[in-house]
Amino acid sequence: MLLQLHNAVDAIYKCWPALVDCLDLQAAEDNNENAAKAKGYFKQVQQYKFVAATCMMKDVLPTLTKLSVFFQKESVGLASVPPMVSSTITTLQALRDDLNGVLANLPSLKELNQGVLADGLYHEKELQQAGDNARRSFIAAGDTFPANLIKNLNERFPKETLDICKALDLVVNPQSLPESSLAIAAHGADALNKLIEHYGQPKTTSGNRNIDPLIDPDVTRADYLQFKFLLNTHRVMNMQQFIKRFLSDDGLSQLLPILH
Repeated sequence: MLLQLHNAVDAIYKCWPALVDCLDLQAAEDNNENAAKAKGYFKQVQQYKFVAATCMMKDVLPTLTKLSVFFQKESVGLASVPPMVSSTITTLQALRDDLNGVLANLPSLKELNQGVLADGLYHEKELQQAGDNARRSFIAAGDTFPANLIKNLNERFPKETLDICKALDLVVNPQSLPESSLAIAAHGADALNKLIEHYGQPKTTSGNRNIDPLIDPDVTRADYLQFKFLLNTHRVMNMQQFIKRFLSDDGLSQLLPILH
């Protein structure tokens, strides 16, 4: 859905001059049932705020689209989730900051404003309602778009969730293990405690439904040392491959129920 929106905005941005010409011609036709609609659309697409919104979305959406495509991959490494999310939020914040600055990171919107300030034209076409007040009003209103994106991402990916992703990667990913046996024995204690704190306690849903713990804290701690050395024998696997292998082997999963 987001990729489709990104492509649609990009198409409008690239074809805007042709879109204006096409609507202008259609609006001028007599006895055409679509002429009235064309006149309405023509009036809208000539507005500064329409072009400015298109430019802003063209500059902002690629950052969000990269995150969306990342999560649509068949295999997503949990270790990559926190940095991908935080880099997306930080980039959107930088773009938002530039709405009130020199627009250095919003090249399309910057190009639009430079053209309007120079000669009132954009791609050799005159824009309607492109005065100083209109530009200031758009900046004030346009700030809500990246602000809402940032708010939505922070709500969907709270720090607790990102910390769980990091802990899972440390505990269950064969490729996160250190090299020596001594280092392996000491590895992951804090991460395991984080997982036990999250998954080893009863919870209550917003609908007051009680949920039993997903793991037994005592059994999980007792199993973890042997589990790490088992993990070490599968270093060539990534986490997804190991979990699939582990859960498909009844003998292993019953002896070491750490992943149950």
